[in-house]
Amino acid sequence: MVRLLSIVILISMITWVFAENPGFVAVIKKPIIDKAKEKYFKSILEVIGRQTIPDFHDGDLRITNIQVWIENDKPEHMNIGFTPVLKEASLSLRDSQLKVQANWKYSKLLVDVTGSVDMKGEFTSFGLDFLMDKTGDKGLYIPQLRINNFNMELDENKFNIKIHCSGCAAPIEATVTALLESVLVAKVKGEIRDQLPRMSQSMGNEILKNMYPKFLDLYENIGIATATTSEIIIEENGFAVPIDGTIYPFNEEFVRSENTEEMPSYDPEDTGEVILQFNPYIVNTLSKTITSKGFSYSGRTLGIGYQITLDPKRGQTKIYFEEDDLHLELYPRIVTKILHCGVQFGADVKLDPQISKGNNKNMMTIFPQIEKLRLKSLKLVIFGIPFDASWLTFWINPILRFSLNWLVIPSIKVPHLDSLPLRVADSFIEFHKDRSEVGITIDL
Repeated sequence: MVRLLSIVILISMITWVFAENPGFVAVIKKPIIDKAKEKYFKSILEVIGRQTIPDFHDGDLRITNIQVWIENDKPEHMNIGFTPVLKEASLSLRDSQLKVQANWKYSKLLVDVTGSVDMKGEFTSFGLDFLMDKTGDKGLYIPQLRINNFNMELDENKFNIKIHCSGCAAPIEATVTALLESVLVAKVKGEIRDQLPRMSQSMGNEILKNMYPKFLDLYENIGIATATTSEIIIEENGFAVPIDGTIYPFNEEFVRSENTEEMPSYDPEDTGEVILQFNPYIVNTLSKTITSKGFSYSGRTLGIGYQITLDPKRGQTKIYFEEDDLHLELYPRIVTKILHCGVQFGADVKLDPQISKGNNKNMMTIFPQIEKLRLKSLKLVIFGIPFDASWLTFWINPILRFSLNWLVIPSIKVPHLDSLPLRVADSFIEFHKDRSEVGITIDL
């Protein structure tokens, strides 16, 4: 679960329509996108704002090693927007400076001179409109981008040009300056119009292909399909990522377990810059995987090592959503590693998980607290041998609940992503029969 949450958090009233209903949906709202833009504005501009223009010649003038920089130090000049009716997202930048450096050679008759040129001028604006696309097959996809439109505004008459030419006569310098003014800005403008959208699409898609996993091994051979079930859905105030969410034995071939229920829309009044909405399908497939393959967890408390096992032979594990609770039916065995002493029981459990704020090391910490525990069977395990202790059920029930909460059940520390050190500032968790919803507010 730790790695899953770490990946997810790398994201208005709507009616979602998916080719395949997802196991969960990550809704990424514009406020967190704007926070990320503020923090990573410089890095974004370094990627999309650096261009290399091919060498060219125009008559007697040859221009080589042409380097272009788009410069802007104000994050508020960048805007990221969403147009659901067109299924488009957009990125635009205004009031920038365009800086050009190049080498040149002028050859005519007996004249053969070389030098360099520096140009700087106003780059009024540019904008990229892009559609959300996907790559993959069999209902398992990786998100991709497709540039749908590019526009730019650049005044060719508002550029200052300075040439460097050692030993050039004044008439030659004037001739070269006039030639550069007439052809270089136009060439740069045309190349930016061609290169910037193509480069943005290519680089963005390559990063997604290389970094976005279709499957993850969460823990001890329990895997999850993190591939999307369709392209990302554009909303009025952000976007929604539909993730398959099937949990399955990681060492076996992936098969989608069953049909998912239709994912209902989330409440637009819910707080949170990131909304994670879980379909009952995700806990159904977790139950099925544990029931078929079992589960084992090792931990340590008060210096004593222990092991928790869920063996299908002792009973079927069931996990499902109830109104206001996460409900579990399970049959664990908890024993010390050395003497193999402990308890074995069957129980109905209601969990009330809580999320704490992040810190310098972790994005957040999840505390899966037991709210209610009702024992259905109880055995004491002594040196690995279980003995019936059902007569102790009434007295042991509150003690066991306390012990599990404070000594056995581990808190889940969700570490920062190396490339995106997020910290949870506030959160909520809601459970309904048809879904679970988690809302998170992020500090960058």
